[in-house]
Amino acid sequence: MPKFLSDEWAQAYKEEMNQSRAFEEANRTWVGDFLFVIEPEPDSPIKQKVYVYVDVSRGKCHECYVTRDAGDKKAKFMISAPYSVWHKYFYGRLHLVVAVATRQFKVEGNMVELLRNVKAGQEFFECGVRVSARFPDPPDA
Repeated sequence: MPKFLSDEWAQAYKEEMNQSRAFEEANRTWVGDFLFVIEPEPDSPIKQKVYVYVDVSRGKCHECYVTRDAGDKKAKFMISAPYSVWHKYFYGRLHLVVAVATRQFKVEGNMVELLRNVKAGQEFFECGVRVSARFPDPPDA
C-alpha cells in the first residue's frame, strides 16, 4: 500500500483513473489539468506545501505526480486545502460537493466549467478515494 502523497500513490491514482470505465465515460469530453495544494498545519505530518499535478483529457490521465515545488506550473484549476481536509477526503469521509460548497476546498478556475462537469469531477476524485493509501496518522486525527 503506497504512502499518501508519495510517487507510488500518484502512480496508483493515475492507474485507477485509467482503469475506471466510469471515469472514462464521465470525462470523455473533458480537457484540463489540476493542481492540488496540500497545506501544512501545526499538527500535520507535512511541514511544507505539497502539490499534486494531474493532467486529464478525453477520459484518460496523462500525468499525475507529487512535488514539493509547483514552480511556475499553472493548471486550469487549483484546489487548495489544509492537510486535514485532504486527509478526510481521501479517507472517504468528506464528499467533493460538500467540500466545495462549504469552502473547505478553495477552488481557483472557471467555476461555470466545473459546474457543467460535476459528474466528471466526482469520478475524478472518487478514483483518488479508491486508491488504498497508508496515512501517517489515523483517520480521526
